[in-house]
Amino acid sequence: MSASGRSQCGAQSSGRLIFRSFPVAVLLLLTGLTFPRPAGAQSATADTDTTQPTAAPKTAEEPVGRTRVVRSTEARLRSHVGFLASDTLEGRQAGLRGGQAAAAYLISELKRIGLQPAGQGKDFRQPFGSGFNNVLAILPGTDPQLAGEILLVGAHYDHVGYGNANNSYGPYGRIHNGADDNASGVALLLELAESLAAEPVRPRTILFGCWDAEEAGLLGSRHWVQSPTVSRDQIRLAINLDMVGRLSGETVHVMGWRSAAGLRTGIARANRSSLRFQFAPTVTDDSDHYSFYAARIPILHFDTGKHDDYHRPSDDADKLNWSGLLRLRQVMLAMIQAFVKEPELPAFRAASWNERVATETGLQKTPPAPRLGVSWNPELILQGIFEVQQVTPGFPAARIGLQAGDRLLQFGTWDGGNFDDLKTAITTSASEVTLVWQSPQESGPKTATVRLSGTPVTHGLTLRFDPVLPGCAIVEALIETALADRQGLWPGDVIMGLDNQPISSQAAFDERCESATRPVLLQVERRGEPFQVRLPVTSKPDDVRARIVGDAP
Repeated sequence: MSASGRSQCGAQSSGRLIFRSFPVAVLLLLTGLTFPRPAGAQSATADTDTTQPTAAPKTAEEPVGRTRVVRSTEARLRSHVGFLASDTLEGRQAGLRGGQAAAAYLISELKRIGLQPAGQGKDFRQPFGSGFNNVLAILPGTDPQLAGEILLVGAHYDHVGYGNANNSYGPYGRIHNGADDNASGVALLLELAESLAAEPVRPRTILFGCWDAEEAGLLGSRHWVQSPTVSRDQIRLAINLDMVGRLSGETVHVMGWRSAAGLRTGIARANRSSLRFQFAPTVTDDSDHYSFYAARIPILHFDTGKHDDYHRPSDDADKLNWSGLLRLRQVMLAMIQAFVKEPELPAFRAASWNERVATETGLQKTPPAPRLGVSWNPELILQGIFEVQQVTPGFPAARIGLQAGDRLLQFGTWDGGNFDDLKTAITTSASEVTLVWQSPQESGPKTATVRLSGTPVTHGLTLRFDPVLPGCAIVEALIETALADRQGLWPGDVIMGLDNQPISSQAAFDERCESATRPVLLQVERRGEPFQVRLPVTSKPDDVRARIVGDAP
């Protein structure tokens, strides 16, 4: 991730001493010799090892075949990062021998995978500046109607070399290997290319761009945008991977989701890895995504956040979260596969340049309006006893003679047990309801029918609609104890569908819920993590208890 123009921080950290001699491995790289296949690597036509590794006995929980795929993918990721972030490449500074060696490695891998060159002329390289080279490869689409549309997957491969006052937090003069920044993003790009090349059907074309000189100010991606090697008008979406190897707190940061309608939903639908996504409302210019964003191309940028090793010699491969990188790879692969096959991809939203969306503004839970007019003894509630503590004058409870000390036995179809169910019954019941209670002065229970105040609440949702979430609705407000609250919905959740159908308006949502004769199924995402909620249609005790299909995150 770029730190161009940043002043010296002065902080110190440990780092390895440098060796000025020119390693033999780098000389071999620069001669253009074919590289040995990385450990665990394979042809583009298979996703499992051709050798037979020793495996644990097959079990129902961990099939041998599936385990082998996971190990092979991780082995390739580790091998790519291990080489790119090794001392041999001297921090991969753009234009110097380490950066040139990294470019040669990338070309060797892209050739092995079976991709076609997409640089200048018939080469993988696009030279520019002072010895800089973008490395580009293309995977042609298979649909004659859609192959002319391109998804671009990019990651910068350069880093800051030995570090200096302008690009490092120190100590300077030591190799900055840049394992997370950005060997992790390049390794993920290569792994995605490996998997996508093995697919027989991919309607749209996929362009892979490994950008040089990002650390010097996004120079490589800016050069490509100004001098594209394929028609820039063909690019429908540019995906940027920068510092994706240090997943912490299960959260991946996303920028650009507002640059075109439906991008956030595409991420959520692809997320089967229980990752959470932090969707930034604005776009900053600190990585290569911004070059495309400024050119009015929809973008998605992914990173796992900065850390104490950022732009220091201590950003080494042993600190990467490999399981997190594998999980992100699964989401990225599913997302790209879906975007490649979409009948139509959305256009760039120029409105996103000036939007200042406060995504949390106005989101709230609100208590229900009082309908019965009583408060309850909190200590006795814990014992399953619902004793009236106070009655509000003028409300229905006062009109039928309920008094402090009376104990409620039945409220409509609620007949004791769960206090949450009682509160939901009061909130959702029809206007007239029958109560049964016991007064301490009476030998037997008393019964009365009362007209409740206010109107019954069904789902209890107030929805907000956003042009970047077509067919979806954001939960803006939620009434406590209403059915949606009981099912585990939160303010800020995005409802992606109702019974797998898009949502057009609050009125349409209300009508569908109120007219339903069976529970309706909501497809929901919370911070990019999808789940489903079955929303009851009655206030019977068996219905109002939470029934979530799959755990809400």
